[in-house]
Amino acid sequence: MLRFFSKFVILCNVAFLVAIILRFIERDTGNKIIKLEPVENSIIVLGYGAIVFNALLMLLITIKYAFKKTIYIHKWEIYFNLIIFIVQLFYFFF
Repeated sequence: MLRFFSKFVILCNVAFLVAIILRFIERDTGNKIIKLEPVENSIIVLGYGAIVFNALLMLLITIKYAFKKTIYIHKWEIYFNLIIFIVQLFYFFF
């Protein structure tokens, strides 16, 4: 269950990075990068909602680690999600 959720959060984090890149490019040039509005809106909603899923994943990993349970997630997935979570905190709150 946690492995699937971790993969889902990685997809959300990638959508977050794409949404941020799209925002900066469209703000500077004024041109639409993705011509399909539903696709662009889906990326934006999934990307901006990623902070909620990322926070929940970090909480679950912390709880499992505190109770000394085995975490069946690759280390790079945990580190990637943690780094993006820190970026999201700075982006949304600072």
